[in-house]
Amino acid sequence: MRRLLEILTRPQILMTLIWVNGLGTLYGYYWYKDQLLTTPPIFLPLVPDSPTSSLFFTLFLILLWYNKRNPYIEAFGALLSVKYGFWAVGIIFFFGYLYGEIHWSSWMLVVSHFGMAIEAFLFLRFYTFKGKHLLAAGSWILFNDWVDYTFDVHPWLQSDEFDIPISWLTVLLSIIVISIFAFLRNRKSESNKFVGIKSETEYIP
Repeated sequence: MRRLLEILTRPQILMTLIWVNGLGTLYGYYWYKDQLLTTPPIFLPLVPDSPTSSLFFTLFLILLWYNKRNPYIEAFGALLSVKYGFWAVGIIFFFGYLYGEIHWSSWMLVVSHFGMAIEAFLFLRFYTFKGKHLLAAGSWILFNDWVDYTFDVHPWLQSDEFDIPISWLTVLLSIIVISIFAFLRNRKSESNKFVGIKSETEYIP
């Protein structure tokens, strides 16, 4: 584990991750352009789920680069990345199985979203968020789920036929992700699992 932490914090690795996540964020917002153009302005912040996730994680990486910390950004970046990373992979495989084909572009999304979720776990030891930060991020995720499937502003799917079961599974995934990070956060007080960079780290409340 120590070896992995050393690799993740190497300047060239960290800067590469910042660029990859940053460019992926920009592409993600571009990917949502058609849906954003047809969405009422009040719901716009709730539409581009994955790029917003990677935006928060990119901000976390940038702060880490400068040896600064913001627990709210960490919590939003981690929880959203895991939730929407696995959600996208699951949706792509579900419709791929249903229609018997997964397009090459969808495989690119599978790789990028799975990487987004795994990446959030790789940086576990660098997170400093506590209960209130976890509560804020978790509340946002559940609120986003409610808006998505109450006002039909969830990411466009290949068919609306499965909106109801997908909505319930989406909420279940949110609860699971929140529970996982709550469990990991609780272990911090016992075994310091969420220890960040200890030397001269500046915290931004």
